[in-house]
Amino acid sequence: MARAACSVWGRGAKALPMAAMPACCRSRPPSLYGFDLANLQAGATTGVYQRDAAPHGGAIAISLINDVANQNAATVQNVLIENLASSTGLQFASARPANSVPLIIAGDKLNRSGLDSFTLDAAGSVEMATGATIALDPGASLALKGKTLKIDGAITAPSGSVALRTQPPASATGEENFTIDLGSHALLSTSGRWTNDLLDGAKTTTSQLTDGGKIVVDALGDLTVARGAEIHADAGARMSGKGRVSGGDGGAIALTTRRAGATGSRMTLDGVVTAYGFGIGGSLTLTANGFRIGDAAVAATDYTMLINPTFFTAAGFASYTLAGNRDSVEVTAGTQVRPQQSNLVFGDLQTAARAGTGSSMNSFVGLSMLADRQRKPVDIALT
Repeated sequence: MARAACSVWGRGAKALPMAAMPACCRSRPPSLYGFDLANLQAGATTGVYQRDAAPHGGAIAISLINDVANQNAATVQNVLIENLASSTGLQFASARPANSVPLIIAGDKLNRSGLDSFTLDAAGSVEMATGATIALDPGASLALKGKTLKIDGAITAPSGSVALRTQPPASATGEENFTIDLGSHALLSTSGRWTNDLLDGAKTTTSQLTDGGKIVVDALGDLTVARGAEIHADAGARMSGKGRVSGGDGGAIALTTRRAGATGSRMTLDGVVTAYGFGIGGSLTLTANGFRIGDAAVAATDYTMLINPTFFTAAGFASYTLAGNRDSVEVTAGTQVRPQQSNLVFGDLQTAARAGTGSSMNSFVGLSMLADRQRKPVDIALT
């Protein structure tokens, strides 16, 4: 990879202030033309007594926000995330913008790197190609921010945090959209994972975080979760060295569309959103222009989101919040809402005992609607 004429290369876990940059960079903030993560190792050593609260790993923060006065369509840099091994360009989106050279991030080079935090703050678009993957370690966090976000790959951070947000650049006009699109192959997951101390042995240092993490998708404009897209903050589980099993609780998911003026914003939720737990399910917060709960059709020109009553029984949540930021939240006449949560339950423990840490739990964990005396209540807040 050739280095740009105006490049800054650092070492160690330190921030480089603007005053320390070369004069050419202080007068014009540098663009990034590639991000080589081939040898990235940013982890920390975990001891046998630090499995619940591991020491912090490394952090990467990339900011492509230029000087506000000079930020315009000609200087804004877009971002493309794709796997280095299959760098064939986007399949989900249209042709790459031609106004600037995009920053290309090899997402698969972040995988299992020991990073505790990855943050990208862009003034242009951020696109993640079909098939691209970012798989962070348990408890890690990822935040992507840009003018528009199009995600058609997989982002996972077990028991961690994933945040996607759109923001207007300084040159923004009122007609720009600031949308977030999760394509049909998109996966956002902060689900807890399976940990097997029985197989790993007494001196294992593997993280035993089992609760689902947090996912935030916050769009200034429209938010679309396409059919086939998945958002999960389900619980994980653990088998102790003595063969006893325990499961975690579901995590928190918040989806938001913010534009509430004369030109509203739409939320389309056609994908799968879950936060199942062994004990308590997770929470779901939806903030949009308005909601209508019932079977009545919504006019095509309306920014109100239609919610079927069965929505409150299908995804394992213990708490629902629906907030209208422009119009009302309406429950249509005759509609009955009977919220119930399904729980994760253990099945064949012999199969579980043979499943290594990090394995899928599908072969020994299922879903069940517990009896009334065992099932936790479900809360609904309409605002």
